[in-house]
Amino acid sequence: MDYSEFIAKVKELKTIKSVSGKEYRIDMVSNDVLYGVRGSTGREFDIPLKLLYNTCISILRRGDTVNTITLKNNLDRVQSPALAVLNAIGFTLTPAEALEKGIVTPKKSKAQIFFDTPDGMCNGISYWTASHICITFKIPMPSVCDACRNAMQLCDENGINPSEYFLAFDNDKDGM
Repeated sequence: MDYSEFIAKVKELKTIKSVSGKEYRIDMVSNDVLYGVRGSTGREFDIPLKLLYNTCISILRRGDTVNTITLKNNLDRVQSPALAVLNAIGFTLTPAEALEKGIVTPKKSKAQIFFDTPDGMCNGISYWTASHICITFKIPMPSVCDACRNAMQLCDENGINPSEYFLAFDNDKDGM
């Protein structure tokens, strides 16, 4: 489900129920924000829908199930009505379903890889160094860099945590 389909389904909602049976009235959706009222207390709430959608995609990509606990970090105090919205529109809440339905795809690696330098700086590969491979096989460094990047991408696409095999460095943050 892409964001436009998500929004279209949310706009059709009038009332929703939480997992525990609490009712929420949906008053309107405007500028990608859902405005509603809690039935039990009469208190108003609003949910930024782009944030809800992106949060769900992030949760599913990292392999977690969407629930009030995983929503809390980004949607504190409205995670229960947010989950009720997701349930009401039939949004996928588990990583397996999300992959199966094409809601999320394995993300591409964006990690930068750095290798041993002649002065012994930290390398970007946990178990061997590209420089040693290059010296041993007398091959140019760029071909090894490409192979390592491809290996990281394959890890990501197959659900393997590349940080188990690679150390990632951010040029801007780590000053490299």
